[in-house]
Amino acid sequence: MLPRDIRTNAGARSSHTRLSCHRFFGAAFPTWLMWPIVGSIMPVCHEAASKAQARAPSVLVVEDFCDQRDVFVEDLRAAGFTVLEAADGQAAIESAFLSCPEAMVLDLMLPAVSGFHVARLLRSHGPTSQMMIVAVTALTSDTLREQALEVGCDTVIRKPALGATVVAEIERLLARGQLRPNSA
Repeated sequence: MLPRDIRTNAGARSSHTRLSCHRFFGAAFPTWLMWPIVGSIMPVCHEAASKAQARAPSVLVVEDFCDQRDVFVEDLRAAGFTVLEAADGQAAIESAFLSCPEAMVLDLMLPAVSGFHVARLLRSHGPTSQMMIVAVTALTSDTLREQALEVGCDTVIRKPALGATVVAEIERLLARGQLRPNSA
């Protein structure tokens, strides 16, 4: 759920009613339904992005299976990253727009909002369009892997994935300074 008050660029408070997960996040929701959320959270993301240079790189880990999420979180923290966590697609979208992490570890098969929808939405909006997305999935189909790359994932790692593998992939992407093809 969204917080009742969200800061805007002007420092004013805007009031938003809480959104129902079922209303907006069905199995195949149209992306345009996310505009009320995106419009209200984007100014906060701009502020977070300007503060990013003064801290360790941050990574948002989005995984519904808590044991796997814990493995990724522990290994990323041990490698020196600031780690944020989300257990579903809705929480991932909110966290990404509020904190603007440099990278995301994204499970493609999430409850409510799939990782495919999350990646597509984040790629289509301002500061999060540059976020590096490492998809992790138990799916073995090459077609689904190609779909993940098409919606904006930078790379796909098959589960079961070791935390060290995810850390190495994120470090590789950050070292390359990889930017999205549509970047300035």
